[in-house]
This record gives sequence, C-alpha cells and structure tokens, in this order.
Amino acid sequence: MFAPDRGVGPRKKSGKQTRLLFNRCYAHRFGMGLPNEPVTLTPEQVEALNQHLSKMRHDINNHLSLIVFAVEVLRSKPEMIERMLTTLGDQPAKISSDMVKFSSAFEETFGIVRQ
Repeated sequence: MFAPDRGVGPRKKSGKQTRLLFNRCYAHRFGMGLPNEPVTLTPEQVEALNQHLSKMRHDINNHLSLIVFAVEVLRSKPEMIERMLTTLGDQPAKISSDMVKFSSAFEETFGIVRQ
C-alpha cells in the first residue's frame, strides 16, 4: 500500500488487522515524530485511507485536466488568455489543498505528529 521510500516498512498481517512497521531512518526527512511502536489498522481504517487516497487522485486528476483544457483553448483561441490564465493559476493551490487533506488524514491515522 505505501512505498518503503515514504518511511513505511513491510506490512505484517495479524488476524483482521494490517500492521505497518515504520522505518526510523526516514523520520528526519519529514520533520515528524513517528510512532514508537508498530501501528495496527483495522480494515475500516485501511478502507477509509483508501477512500481518501482515491478522492485525492480523482480531484488532482480533475485539476490537471483543467490545465490541459486551458492550454488547448489557448492554442485555438488566444483571445481567451485572461480567463485561461486564471484557470491555470488556480490549479496549483487546489492540488496542494487536496494533498494537505490526504496528508492530514494519513498522519492522524498513523499518529504522526509534525514537529
């Protein structure tokens, strides 16, 4: 589910729960306090994180589609530059906001505290 280069080690399954072991060597890269013990997630928590991730992917994909659309409009209708520049300029902040929302849910679930 989560890549090792993101600070999460191998998953271990115990009964109905999935446990992720955090790799401490990455903690300094993120400026966050990681849990001292393995984190155990219920299937419901894994599903909730998956839903957050799916929503983030969908929302970011929508923002990127708007960027592509604006560029295509500008190619065929250069007179729309002001309107399309607004659309283009709005997208990075929206993408960042979507990422922050997912990151907050992820950090809350895993007990990660920003330092």
